Amino acid sequence: MMLQTLVENAIKHGLEPKPEGGRLEIGAEIVNGQLAVHVLDNGIGFMPKAEGGVGLANVRERLKAMYNGRAELIISVPPAGGTCATIKVPYEIATSSPPV
Repeated sequence: MMLQTLVENAIKHGLEPKPEGGRLEIGAEIVNGQLAVHVLDNGIGFMPKAEGGVGLANVRERLKAMYNGRAELIISVPPAGGTCATIKVPYEIATSSPPV
């Protein structure tokens, strides 16, 4: 559900207001023992609102509740413009064997 929220935000706030449209990319990588999932758009860029958004606040609260401070949501502005929202969560390789 968190990924869906970030994609919806990218479309609604980044790409929809851009008359010529744009591009949305989703990627994931393992970095320093964490799974990092990126939602990147080349829209109009991140503009924090004074009243704050519900979607990003909900994602932060879910991460806090699920990972007890071991996860984070990072919003950044890439050099080429647009917005990149990254969720980082602990990555652990399962050690149990699959059921027989």
